[in-house]
Amino acid sequence: MSKNNNDIFNALEILEEYAHSAPNKAIQISKAVLDRKPKKPTVTKMKGFGNLYGKSHADLLVQSVKVLNKIRYLETKQVIQLLERLYFYSDKTLQSEVIKAFEHVAQFNLFVLQQVDYKIQKCILDEMEHWSNKRLLKNIDIVLTVTKELLEPTFEGHSMPDYKTFTLHSGSLVVIEDLKSVRKRAIAILKKSYLLKDDLAMRTKVLQTLQGATQTPHSHLYSDDLEKMVLDDTNEIINFYLEILPDAENELIQDIEEQKILFVRRFTKNRPPKLDELEEAIKSNVAYDMFRVFVGYDGRLNPEYDFELDRQTRTQKVNEFVADISDTNFEEWRQKILLVLKNHSTSDPGGYGYFETFLSGMGSDKTELAIRLIELNEKELSPFLISLLIGIWKTQPDKAKEMISQWVEEGKYLSTWGFIFVVVNDFDLDLFRKILDKSKGANDTRALNNIFRSILHHYPTNKNLKPAFIEVIKELTKHKDFWWVDNLWFKSSVILNDLTQKEWELVLNGLLLLPQIDYQAEEILKFIADKNPKRVINLFHDRVEMKSKKRRSVDDRYDGVPFNFHHLGETLRPHAKVIVPEILTWYEDGGKKHNWLFQWEASHLFEEIFPALDPVLEKSLITIIKKGTKKSRETVFSILGKYEGDPSLWGVVKALIKQYVGTKEYVEVSGSLFGYLSQTGVVTGEDGFVRAYEGKKQEIQVLKKDSDTRIKKFAKEYEDYLNSRIAFEQKRTNEEIELMKRGLN
Repeated sequence: MSKNNNDIFNALEILEEYAHSAPNKAIQISKAVLDRKPKKPTVTKMKGFGNLYGKSHADLLVQSVKVLNKIRYLETKQVIQLLERLYFYSDKTLQSEVIKAFEHVAQFNLFVLQQVDYKIQKCILDEMEHWSNKRLLKNIDIVLTVTKELLEPTFEGHSMPDYKTFTLHSGSLVVIEDLKSVRKRAIAILKKSYLLKDDLAMRTKVLQTLQGATQTPHSHLYSDDLEKMVLDDTNEIINFYLEILPDAENELIQDIEEQKILFVRRFTKNRPPKLDELEEAIKSNVAYDMFRVFVGYDGRLNPEYDFELDRQTRTQKVNEFVADISDTNFEEWRQKILLVLKNHSTSDPGGYGYFETFLSGMGSDKTELAIRLIELNEKELSPFLISLLIGIWKTQPDKAKEMISQWVEEGKYLSTWGFIFVVVNDFDLDLFRKILDKSKGANDTRALNNIFRSILHHYPTNKNLKPAFIEVIKELTKHKDFWWVDNLWFKSSVILNDLTQKEWELVLNGLLLLPQIDYQAEEILKFIADKNPKRVINLFHDRVEMKSKKRRSVDDRYDGVPFNFHHLGETLRPHAKVIVPEILTWYEDGGKKHNWLFQWEASHLFEEIFPALDPVLEKSLITIIKKGTKKSRETVFSILGKYEGDPSLWGVVKALIKQYVGTKEYVEVSGSLFGYLSQTGVVTGEDGFVRAYEGKKQEIQVLKKDSDTRIKKFAKEYEDYLNSRIAFEQKRTNEEIELMKRGLN
């Protein structure tokens, strides 16, 4: 086997095409690649792109997965075994490809089912059922992927009846004993997996996968046998729910209750016999009854999905809970609260809205008990301290400030207290200053970003916060943090209008750090673009310069100029007289090493601001053309290449023809123009290019009528060029169609 990764990768690509003809050989080669000692990729230095890396060992393994995928129905057992080995490499891309391969091999493919029934699925189950408990847990992602497919009630497939027709096939499975067996065995593996480890995240995924066995096809076209099979499997799963319910975490019971509601809605004719027993078991769980009020989104557990009724009911319950807390039952409530918090770190934080409301109500209505709760369980309550303090602040603001001040002195929860002034109306400048100073000293960028949000929230009524606004931006820029941009654009209108030119420079310097100028940054730049468009162009110049100085690779994600503008181009467009001369200076920048980059970015910027060639830009280009130098031609051609032969180019085209006709450079210039003018962009259909070139011929008819004989001559030459392209494309299209008809393409 070659020692060069690139050569091996190329060989594997060829093998992928022909693996079905020699499956045993494909297995042997895949094993050899898997067992091969990893070699470092080759490194090639390429001007303008930095280091280009060759194929890595992980790339070879990913390609091996693609080879194995081609023979998954021919050597299923060996393919599964090799895929399992491949999964345990640490490369995320490889693991993702392996999971996809397991998904493909387990799927119900129409044409495979027609040949071997459920032999492939049974083979997979045979392998998985022999895995030890430890191996089963280790392979849990594979187990979940495979069983999800095995519990699908439908098949899929595709075919090509002829060269231009691609047909997708799908439908409900035909119920036979083998299918019932496959589903029962898949359910058994999932139940076993659930019981192997007390891990909430894993158990949640297992239950979600099990739910697939209770689904009928989306189409109503399925047999009574299939509905009965699904009902039988649902009964088995309900029995499993009843088995695990007494010891299940509240989060899992919530998932089960949601499923119970779906069962009620789905099985209206043949109601599962133990559905009422399941409903009663859920209702009798007192701890869960409280949990379902505090955690989860409105409507999720309402049989009619009545969000408003759910909101009213839960709000009333929360108020009743707050009213019920007293010195007498404080300890009981403390334990209930801790139980709700138990799995918060692994749950959706957005689902705790009513719990936050409860804690805020406890802070305001039962302030002393709330303070006692914090003293006893500060660590456990840390994600929700702000909710309690919001409530305490309402009735005892001095106490709330005292508690927060003490935590700030200890350097605790700074990001939380940075946000506190967003959720309370009272703005305490001394406490704010203390939080800001402590956050700066701790280099806590998350806290500084939350402080920034507090500033923006209060600035409309407190203009004295502008120095703090500038201070925070300076500090975050020092730490190369740019998350403040996402907060500023949303609440920017008031404060941005108040900035001086010097203060704007600090904002713009911060924007230099952004890997990409996206929608949020554009919204900020629009404020200055109307008043000082030249400064916005200079910002992009600075970004290109920064990009040129970065140690670059093909994976570099720093964009000097955005790939697409959202609305900034529309704001800059009316200022063509100012920005066109400024952008044209870029074509002289970058030195010998990076001039290509500045040219490319400048031309791209013109394209983004002026979708059609602007008259100011056209006039400037004509002036440049008259210089008659190689550099002037490069500049003009760089810009023309961005406009895909748009008719707005005719003025510049005429200037080029008049400048160079009769010179030794004319052949080069006319050839370049043929290339730029015949650009088509994306085309569709077999004859897409032919139709596009025919359209180009129509566009130049105006040139053929020009009074200048030089222009007419060029138009005739260009038309001849287009005719040759049309003839070539027609021949190529006919050949491709013939190859497709013969199944050779």
